[in-house]
Amino acid sequence: MSEILKELDLDSATETVYLFLLSSGQLAIDEIAQQLNLKVAEVESAINTLKSKDLVFRNQGIKAKYSAIYPLVAISDRAEDSLHTVKNIGDEI
Repeated sequence: MSEILKELDLDSATETVYLFLLSSGQLAIDEIAQQLNLKVAEVESAINTLKSKDLVFRNQGIKAKYSAIYPLVAISDRAEDSLHTVKNIGDEI
């Protein structure tokens, strides 16, 4: 798992939030902050980073709750995108 986490290139707080979500299921930002003794702003920043890397998603509902996406799924999606890019470049050549 540590090799996979290295590949994701997350800072310490973001990695902590990500691993917590992987093991805890869907949680709101304030719940994550309380459980991990982090500031809400730190968790918001971590969630935004994770969303930008397609590692979390927001669940439907009145209160925003987030769930983690398993890292192999995210890495696989990025590899597939890269493959499409290479194929498109090859087609242009």
